[in-house]
Amino acid sequence: NIACEQAHSEEDLGNAFAGGGQSLQAEPTPGAGCSTYGANYTSTTRSQQNFVIEVEGSNGETTFVWTGDLWQQAPDGLKAHDGQFWVPLEFGGNGTIERVMHVDSFQLDVK
Repeated sequence: NIACEQAHSEEDLGNAFAGGGQSLQAEPTPGAGCSTYGANYTSTTRSQQNFVIEVEGSNGETTFVWTGDLWQQAPDGLKAHDGQFWVPLEFGGNGTIERVMHVDSFQLDVK
């Protein structure tokens, strides 16, 4: 999974399951998510991937945007108000997808 990494501390693991400053009262679905790589893996985006969007830029270049659902992040606690996390994918020299990391903002110049 391009959005998982090994946690460096118990605090990292705890932060992966905290939303809106509150601890989650649930665990990931067995066999799904970052925990499939081991108990000490955590999400780099605190979201669950749902889609990759292909965006054609005004310069003719294509950008692929990774999107994920943020869980238990709404300030009012309502599921319908949970947001999404979007980030452009980056590719290594050999064409592999680089690890998805959190960014606060980014810009796309779309056609």
